[in-house]
Amino acid sequence: ISPNTATQEHKLIRYNN
Repeated sequence: ISPNTATQEHKLIRYNN
């Protein structure tokens, strides 16, 4: 997993929650 992908997933999780 690339840092960019991890950051995108983290942002998606924050927006979802």
